[in-house]
Amino acid sequence: MIFFFIIVSEKGRELGAAQGEIKALRATEALKDKAIEEVSKFCGYIAWKFYLYHAVFKAHTSVMK
Repeated sequence: MIFFFIIVSEKGRELGAAQGEIKALRATEALKDKAIEEVSKFCGYIAWKFYLYHAVFKAHTSVMK
């Protein structure tokens, strides 16, 4: 009977460790998703600025001709 409780408590510790790892992985994944979202927004902003600068440059060069 004692042997059974030792195995159960051992499995309980393993389960607790596994649940802790799952929580850590979920938190890491959430941080990764947030970082990807921020980078995507930044890339959109850079693309928008490039478009504006390109339009200004094109207008400026056509005036110079």
